[in-house]
Amino acid sequence: GEPGWGSLALCACSRRSASSAKITFRFASMWRFVNFYERCLARYPRVTKASLGGGLAATGDYAAQRIEGCDSVDRHRFVSFTSFGVLWTGLFNHYWYGWLARRVPGAAVGAVIQKALWQHAFLNPFV
Repeated sequence: GEPGWGSLALCACSRRSASSAKITFRFASMWRFVNFYERCLARYPRVTKASLGGGLAATGDYAAQRIEGCDSVDRHRFVSFTSFGVLWTGLFNHYWYGWLARRVPGAAVGAVIQKALWQHAFLNPFV
């Protein structure tokens, strides 16, 4: 008969191929980046969050403009969107979620529901 899933997984895991070495390297690289990010977050939380928010916004807007077929980058739009990422996504949310965590501590179901209500009642109407 055919081998079960357990023996297939065992056979696949027992062989080390070039592709599995690449995957292992990618995971190791990813974990190095995650560790670096966590160290930056612990030491410089606002700068790290603002940089990440701005970088993601800039990357997203640049990609969107390319997908839209723009001949050149609309700099005003690019700067506006990047600024939004730095100020809103990075900085404002740092303070909002910090305040919310102090206001409603914990991760129990009731606390999560309460945090979601705060988010939807007081923050989302202004975004």
